[in-house]
Amino acid sequence: MSILELSEVLLISESKLFRKIKELNILLKEFGLTIKNTQILGNEEQIRYLYYSIFFTFSPKRTTRLPQFE
Repeated sequence: MSILELSEVLLISESKLFRKIKELNILLKEFGLTIKNTQILGNEEQIRYLYYSIFFTFSPKRTTRLPQFE
């Protein structure tokens, strides 16, 4: 997907999208990742850790205990 297509899908201007990507790249630096041409680039393990962090940060509170199987 191109920047133009993504900006149209998100209903924002291309310039605003570029600013948001720049802000995200600052946050992604912590993971050693970057967004370039609408793709997240970096080590696959770090990308997976990013998704894991997002999921557990924004998902409802869960129990961390594993279910007991008998």
